[in-house]
Amino acid sequence: DAAGDDPLERSRGLTAWAWTAHRSGDEEQALELARQALEAATLGDNRLALAEAHNVLGVIERPVDSDSARRHHEASLDLVGSENPALRAGALNNLAVTHKTIGRAEAGLPFAEEAVDICTTIGDHHREAAARSNLADLLHAAGRQEDALAELKSSAALFADIGTGDEAYRPEIWKLTEW
Repeated sequence: DAAGDDPLERSRGLTAWAWTAHRSGDEEQALELARQALEAATLGDNRLALAEAHNVLGVIERPVDSDSARRHHEASLDLVGSENPALRAGALNNLAVTHKTIGRAEAGLPFAEEAVDICTTIGDHHREAAARSNLADLLHAAGRQEDALAELKSSAALFADIGTGDEAYRPEIWKLTEW
């Protein structure tokens, strides 16, 4: 309601609400909100808002329509380019996970690797740990056990360090797999 008639603000609010519904387990509401967010972002004609809406819609659709999810993540990547590294890392990570879901782990590896690189570059240890964990899963699914174990160890070390230094403690951050 606070967004009024501003489609950009409406899209951002709906995207955040869709994430909340998804993380709360209300997939029906999450899907409806994500679709509304995409519609509002389209009206607002803002590339980053469109990228965010496509990304969340891809995550929510993954369990029921992985091909559509893949297309949404690809659209998100195309829209974001290199303009917003954190959003790009999320879309890459989610596209990699979607490839694993459809049995194409090897195809997902470059996306997961780029997501890790971006998170490392921007210093986001929370998401880097999550991206490394997802990369480990992909490597395992691709039959590369030694590489998978190395990534899993890196992920665990990063997660273990969260909250011990300057970073704010975020309980249950280890559950982060998509963003």
